[in-house]
Amino acid sequence: MISGAPPRSTAAVDGKGASPATPRLPLPASVLVGRDRDLCAALVHLAGGGGEAHGDAGGEVTVAPRVAPWVAHGEARGGDAEQVGSRVLTLTGPGGVGKTRLALEITRHAAPAYPDGVAWVELASVREPAQVPAAAAAALGLVEQPGREAHAAVVDHCAARRLLLVLDNCEHVIDACAALVAALRARCPALAVLATSREPLAVAGEVTQPVPPLGVPTLEALRAAPSARPEDVAASPAVAL
Repeated sequence: MISGAPPRSTAAVDGKGASPATPRLPLPASVLVGRDRDLCAALVHLAGGGGEAHGDAGGEVTVAPRVAPWVAHGEARGGDAEQVGSRVLTLTGPGGVGKTRLALEITRHAAPAYPDGVAWVELASVREPAQVPAAAAAALGLVEQPGREAHAAVVDHCAARRLLLVLDNCEHVIDACAALVAALRARCPALAVLATSREPLAVAGEVTQPVPPLGVPTLEALRAAPSARPEDVAASPAVAL
């Protein structure tokens, strides 16, 4: 059965729920500042490694994939370069660097590419590794079935769906997350996984994208530019945030 007591999860969106183009996600704690390059790079990864991301003056970013987001670039079996394959992208970096905020923005932009929706799995309050599958099941809107484990229920649910599963804050239950993602990747060819963690999941096919701290002007740079004004310092990404 689906057991454990997963934390209250953000709502999932699947083919039977709300529109996948407008997934229900956690409210961002801040605006996204200084992450345009990181956002574009992640969207290209989720577009199969062969897309182009563009930003406009209004801050909107769009991605034009050359292959669908569920095609695993360079991972096709049997010599078919267009064969469907799952995608795993992990945003890595120290705590507090902004991985969750970036993941929220990536998810918002990528959601329309997944006709079966998006599910956001918040793991920060999950204390036991065994609760990870139950948290994922709750985010997917699955109901408990007698005699069926959450791990199998999640894999079966995702097997034939083109959806984006977001695992946020994996580091303290990383082995359980890696086991779930490995099973999903093996059984769910149309699934994409976006994870945030202080370290990689270390599963086959994973792409890691480091999220560096936002930059601030160094003392040396300020000394080298005597004409620098306070508003120039305030405009740096870290200070602006």
